[in-house]
Amino acid sequence: MTGWIHIKDDPMSHYRAAEKPEEMEWPPKYHKFVFKLQDSNNEIALCDVRRLARIRLIEHDGNDLRNVSPLKENGPDPVQEPISLAWLQMQLKARKVPIKAWLLDQARIAGIGNWVGDEILYHARLHPESYTNHLDESHVAELHKALLEVTRIAVETDADSSKFPDNWLMLHRWGKGNKSQENKLPTGEKVEFVTVGGRTSAYIPTLQKKVGSSKEASKPQKSTKRKNAKETEEDEVAEEAAENPPFRRPHSRQAKNALTKPLTPIKEKSRKRRRG
Repeated sequence: MTGWIHIKDDPMSHYRAAEKPEEMEWPPKYHKFVFKLQDSNNEIALCDVRRLARIRLIEHDGNDLRNVSPLKENGPDPVQEPISLAWLQMQLKARKVPIKAWLLDQARIAGIGNWVGDEILYHARLHPESYTNHLDESHVAELHKALLEVTRIAVETDADSSKFPDNWLMLHRWGKGNKSQENKLPTGEKVEFVTVGGRTSAYIPTLQKKVGSSKEASKPQKSTKRKNAKETEEDEVAEEAAENPPFRRPHSRQAKNALTKPLTPIKEKSRKRRRG
């Protein structure tokens, strides 16, 4: 999640595991923007520990904001604008990326964050690294069902984890790096982690199998400009050397005399540039 809204007179607007003195201060810690209400003494702050949040002031009819940039660049909201199975199948076939990366792409579907994406894939029994274009109809059907259900429950419960179903992965994924806490489901399945699309993804290896792969993703791409870049670099080095000629290092036998004589620059033969 990138940032959260903190309302001064509403302590429930800011979730915290335990109240700390700095969390009760105003303006709150890590605040990026604070604005005051015109007819009230109340204030609202946008806080972001990671400093990734952005604020944009738009003067437009509120009923039509969805058609204004940057919101119009977002994909459909699965809660406000439930997607169809046919739409999802078409979108997945048109791309060749890991399914977790696809879910986090706000231009595809809006509002899905890291843990929500993992929860969807867990219930759909799909590995985060499964490629979108390799998913068959049964995979997409399970994904569609899980996507709508997880997002609906998350919104209905106000993202309060104490109200989530007991079988949700989200309740058992936070033991990474904690030796005193095992990363296991109540049924004993081990929770493991993998980085997909630059984000840490939690999954259950025994339940979520990888579908498809990308040979291109496993091989480093060859740069077609490597040769030209090398030649350009050599030319730049030659030009720099011409402007700043190197100094002659004295021979070991002349070391004693060199201590009392200043070093003198030498001229270096210009390199012939390659043609073609």
